[in-house]
Amino acid sequence: MGMVANLPHHATGKGDTNKTSEDMTDYVFEHLDELKKDPVPFLKKPYFEKANFNGNEFISRFGNAISNGFLKAISQPF
Repeated sequence: MGMVANLPHHATGKGDTNKTSEDMTDYVFEHLDELKKDPVPFLKKPYFEKANFNGNEFISRFGNAISNGFLKAISQPF
């Protein structure tokens, strides 16, 4: 926690408060069945808002592919 305490979006533990909905918990509970079936679309939006794969051909091609694999892997526990 000490490494991220000085970063504004981690200091409060609430993430990027400019983009975070105040009722995120309500949203999750309302869409819980959808999230259980396929959490990848729910994970993709915030991930790809922050990730940038512009650059050479390797980065633009494989960055997205690796990211999709990463998101699928972390969605498995859901």
